[in-house]
Amino acid sequence: MIFKNGLSTYPYIANAGFGVKFKAKSVLIKTQENIIIISPANFENDVIEELKKDTLNTVFIAPNNFHNLNISKMKAVFPEAKFYGPKRSEQQSGVSLIRSRELNLGDDIIAIPIEGNFKLSETCFYHVPSETLIITDILFNMHHEMNFSTRIALTLAGAYHKLGMSRFLRLMINDKVKFKASLERLLDHPFKNILLNHGDSIGREEFIRFLKEF
Repeated sequence: MIFKNGLSTYPYIANAGFGVKFKAKSVLIKTQENIIIISPANFENDVIEELKKDTLNTVFIAPNNFHNLNISKMKAVFPEAKFYGPKRSEQQSGVSLIRSRELNLGDDIIAIPIEGNFKLSETCFYHVPSETLIITDILFNMHHEMNFSTRIALTLAGAYHKLGMSRFLRLMINDKVKFKASLERLLDHPFKNILLNHGDSIGREEFIRFLKEF
């Protein structure tokens, strides 16, 4: 696994059912004490063995209420690891999770909770050494070739082949003022790039333009 400024990614396919498949990625962050894995995939055996050989502490994070499908598998493989995530992810995975809003794993990574959408309950992360903001489901930016079911799903969601927020996520916003304010607070961190779980990375200026249009 190659880490650049302490950050690496692991691509995988997220199966949403009914033939809908999204490209996704796990984000792995190496600090002096920990390897932090945001949105863990169903890792291949060679990756698991590499992680087991490392002497650093292993930390798994379900960044919101929907990215928890592999938490229970990782708990079985890494029983001594720490696991973070929101309440619904705990219920769905059956794994006792420390709330990701309580995450404090050193100076290299900052957890940023997004308010105003308790059904999603997403926490974003700012990785200091690489000046990268990590967002999971708030924004999609997928431009790759997709099967028919996925094209239909993303077209209905208003996120097909473009940078945008899913209509389904917008419908889950319970407090628009708090939600917008949370997104704007992300700009308090001096990130240059945004690593999106679903799709191509974007820059700071693209995010600012999105906020203005939101």
